[in-house]
Amino acid sequence: MIDDHSAITRNRYGAQVLNAENLMILDIDKPRATGGLFKKKDTRPPKDHIFDMVRNLAASAKYKDYGFRTYETYQGARVIVLGKSFDPRNSETRRMMDEFNCDPLYTTLCNKQGCFRARLTPKPYRMKMHPYKVNFPSAETGVIFGND
Repeated sequence: MIDDHSAITRNRYGAQVLNAENLMILDIDKPRATGGLFKKKDTRPPKDHIFDMVRNLAASAKYKDYGFRTYETYQGARVIVLGKSFDPRNSETRRMMDEFNCDPLYTTLCNKQGCFRARLTPKPYRMKMHPYKVNFPSAETGVIFGND
């Protein structure tokens, strides 16, 4: 546990994951679809589109009171939003995640689990390693989390 609102856990294949109750973390893997039938095709890499979109939204009057920390990930970007506590189950939070083109599955996961998540260590297969299988907590270890 980091503090009363954040903890580091392991996911099913052993990667470390930050779970934050009210620190908004956006996972953006695809650029927003823009343009139309007659618009000139933009040949920039998809990540350039993502970073430009984040910069433009962060600079807008709507988000001027927030701080944004953007990090490149394997497929896109991770954005940490500072300056306010966010509730992952709040409809306003959901609208902001949608506006930043946050991964829809990630948005749903945050809503269901009531926290924002960010993997801190790489996926093992991207490093040509075997996953670290996590079987904890379990009855065999003698540790089961319950409602105390």
